[in-house]
Amino acid sequence: MSNLSVFAFEEKEVRFVGTAEKPQWVASDVCNCLEIRVSGVSEAIASLEDDEKGNANVVTLGGEQEMLTVTEPGLYRLIFKSRKPVAKRFQRWVFHEVLPAIRKTGSYSLHPSQPPTLALPPVEQRLKTLVEAMKTLAEITGGRLNPYMEQQINDYAANLLADHNRQSLIGTEEKWLGVVNFAESELGKKVPLKGSHYRGHLGTWVRTFYPQLGDRQETRLVNGVQQPIYVYACHDPVVAAGLTKAIEEFFAHPSPGAALRQAGAFASKKAVVTA
Repeated sequence: MSNLSVFAFEEKEVRFVGTAEKPQWVASDVCNCLEIRVSGVSEAIASLEDDEKGNANVVTLGGEQEMLTVTEPGLYRLIFKSRKPVAKRFQRWVFHEVLPAIRKTGSYSLHPSQPPTLALPPVEQRLKTLVEAMKTLAEITGGRLNPYMEQQINDYAANLLADHNRQSLIGTEEKWLGVVNFAESELGKKVPLKGSHYRGHLGTWVRTFYPQLGDRQETRLVNGVQQPIYVYACHDPVVAAGLTKAIEEFFAHPSPGAALRQAGAFASKKAVVTA
């Protein structure tokens, strides 16, 4: 039985049942794409030479069936036989896309495999890259960095190293993040330092309306100061989905502060911050 690959031309499927050395296509599929109207596929390929046609066992919904096929020369003959405008488009597509792919990989897939998602480099490499970037930035600016930017970079490096040390000790792939860190690093949100949607309100929003996501606290660097913050198990898909929903609702609300006051979130002020 021949190997089966399926590809599509203008929303019509064509089954490829050959190999890179001997390409073959299901004849009825080719005739359908080229709009060759005959009483039967056998009539359409009757004038082809023996080396331009053949047959192959193909797996279908009804089970394995023997089907008429055309080889590469037979495919060209059918293309030239069609008088429809679609023939020129089909020919170009076969020459420029399908055949090169078959020559290269041995098949042509309707659903080509997606490239794998690249993992982040090891922590040591990321820290080294950060240090080199900071040196370059210092050379360009003469060491005159925005104090807030410098502090944010220092906090990032310290927390990155702390996470690495903790994972090295406990041998886990767990990922505990503060809600602001999750919003910015995982969702690409920019959480402002002030205004109606500032970061303090975001943390309170999650703790008030989504307490089931957890109440774990860890000491982290925030603006250069070691402070306790609420962190969440972002390695847990349920928690990550809950945080995502909470953050989207927070930014969609016209006045989250008013909603929090109505919910009594500010009745007793918490000393723990968010990050």
